[in-house]
Amino acid sequence: MLTRMVSLGMMAFVLSRMVVGFGSIPGEVELALRIQSVSFPGLDDLVVAANWLGQGSLKVIVITLLIVGAMFLARFPAEALLVLVASLCRMLNSPIKVWLSRPRPTIDLVSVTEEAVGFGYPSGHAMGATLLFGSLVIVIPAMVKRRWLATLLQALAILMIILTCLSRVYTGAHWPSDVVGGVLIGLVILQPLGWLYHRYRWRIQLHPWFNRPRRGPRANYRKGMASGS
Repeated sequence: MLTRMVSLGMMAFVLSRMVVGFGSIPGEVELALRIQSVSFPGLDDLVVAANWLGQGSLKVIVITLLIVGAMFLARFPAEALLVLVASLCRMLNSPIKVWLSRPRPTIDLVSVTEEAVGFGYPSGHAMGATLLFGSLVIVIPAMVKRRWLATLLQALAILMIILTCLSRVYTGAHWPSDVVGGVLIGLVILQPLGWLYHRYRWRIQLHPWFNRPRRGPRANYRKGMASGS
């Protein structure tokens, strides 16, 4: 865990040093234009949907709370806590952006169909998608017992991260290095969170606060049967 965390952190640091103060790094304009040149039926709708998921603080909060709430109701408290904490770490994106002050793509270099405000590096969409869907990749095996289904859901979560990243470049809201930086920083954060989850998961699951007996007619019926009444 520590080795991966350090390696990813070093990659994010080197990339941040490369992009500070520059509009783009060598070869980045060509890569962005190549991504924007891709075309197939339904692509624009797919891009809009991917960008919509990470657009707006309130929307992101509501989506995250719905996922976390469903996990708590399904009695997966450790998994819910991991997803919640990981998602909250997206708030680190804004201060990092202000600190690095990397400008976004301009219309004289690439096609810009979404005029996003603020600085570019690291991409908030990419970082948020990595934290949310990356944390789901970690917890899905504990929640889904069928291995093939768990693998399929993990693949879909990874696909959502990739789609989000490509969509940000496709609309001209970010440079490719912005989304790569967002993914790297998200992965750095997930390393210690994943380690803590695997180490303390069962303690959380068995904690009395999360392991309360069921209430309601069925619980009362079982209690009566056990007492012989």
